[in-house]
Amino acid sequence: MKISDLKFLFQNELSELYSKSEIEELFSVFCENYLELNRIELRINLDNDLSEIKSKQFLEAISALKTGKPFQQILGETEFYGMKFFVNEHVLIPRPETEELLELVIETIKDLRLKVEGLKIMDIGTGSGIIPIVLKKYFPETQVSAIDISEDALKIAKKNSEFHKTKINFIQKDYLNERLNEVYDIIISNPPYIGIEENIEIEESVKGFEPNIALFSPTSDDLIFYRKIAKDSENHLSENGMIFLEINQKLGRETLELFQNFSESILLKDISGNDRMIFCEKIIMEIKIHNINNTKIAEVISDKIIIKSIDDGTDLVGNLYYQDLGNVILYEQNISSDFFDLKTKIAGEILQKFSNYRIRLVIVGHFEKYHSKSLRDFVLESNKSRHINFVETFSEALEKLAL
Repeated sequence: MKISDLKFLFQNELSELYSKSEIEELFSVFCENYLELNRIELRINLDNDLSEIKSKQFLEAISALKTGKPFQQILGETEFYGMKFFVNEHVLIPRPETEELLELVIETIKDLRLKVEGLKIMDIGTGSGIIPIVLKKYFPETQVSAIDISEDALKIAKKNSEFHKTKINFIQKDYLNERLNEVYDIIISNPPYIGIEENIEIEESVKGFEPNIALFSPTSDDLIFYRKIAKDSENHLSENGMIFLEINQKLGRETLELFQNFSESILLKDISGNDRMIFCEKIIMEIKIHNINNTKIAEVISDKIIIKSIDDGTDLVGNLYYQDLGNVILYEQNISSDFFDLKTKIAGEILQKFSNYRIRLVIVGHFEKYHSKSLRDFVLESNKSRHINFVETFSEALEKLAL
C-alpha cells in the first residue's frame, strides 16, 4: 500500500465522523507519529510504499477512530504547552483552556517577581500531571506537589514526570474527604466541574473514552471542589498566597462568590470569551502611605509599624491610621523638591521591612507625573507589589482603600 492509498482510505472511512479538514489533520498526525514524516515530507513521499507492519498499524488506527476514540489515546501521547505527555483512558486529554490557566500562573509569578526558591505549589486533581510538570520545568527551584484520587492516573503522571526529569511529590488522596497536610504558597486546580445534569450535553467521544470521575462533579453540588479549596485556603494557603482555578463557564459568578473573603478575587475569560478562570490573592499585610515628611521607621512590632520622629525619637502614634488591622497611612504637611531622597529613605525602609509581602501602596498628594512614575518604578523594583494607586486627597485614599 502506498501512502497516497492510505490517505484515500482515511478520507473514505472517516468521512461520516469527521470533516475533510479534520481528516487531513488526523492523517498528518498519524504519519508524523508512525512514519516520522512532517507535513512537507509527507507531500513529497505520497508515492512511497508502506511495509505490511506499518499498513496494519494505520488500519488499526482507522478502526479505533471510527469508534470515536480520541486520537491521543490511540497514539498514547499528546502535546501540551509545547511538551510531550503520555495519556491513556485513565486521564483527561489536556485542553487548550488549561494551557491558558498555566500561562496565567507562569506570567503572574514572573510579573510579581516572586522568589521561586522553596515556593510551595499544590495541584489538586492532577490527572496526567501536566500542570505540576510544566510549572516545575519553568520554575525548577519550586517545591511542587500534586494530588489525585486515582492510582491509575498517578501512574501516568509519574511516567510523565520521569520522562521530563522533574521531581514532583505525587500524593494519592481523596481530596474531598481528607485534609491537606501542609501550607502552600500557590494552589492550582482544574477539578471535575461538569454538572451531572450536563451529562447529555457532553459528546460521546469524551464521556465514552475519558474518565468520568475527572469530568463530572461527584455530587449534585457542582461547586463542591471549589468550596473545599476555599475552606482549605484559610489554614493551608500562606500569607500572600495565591489560588488559580479553571472553572465551569456556566458558573463563573457563583464560583467567584466562594472566594470573596480574599483581598483580591478575579473572574477571567478564556480566549473564546467564556468565564474560565479565577485568580485569588491572600494579601495579609497592606501598607497605605500618605506623603511622608520628617519620620522614619524604627521597628516592626507584632506586624504593626511603629513610626518615630527624626527630631526626638518619640513614637508618633497619632500618625497611624487603622493600626489594629495592620493598615498604615502616614501623614505629611507638604512635599518638597527633595522627594526622591525622601521616598528612598522612607518607602525604601518600608519595603525592606516587608520584603516578603506584596505591599499595597496608596500615595496621597499632588505629585508631578515624573515623581509618580519614579516612585512606581522604584516600588516595582524593590518589592513584589503591583497594587499601587496615586490619589490627590485623603478622602480619595479612603475610598480607594475601601475603609
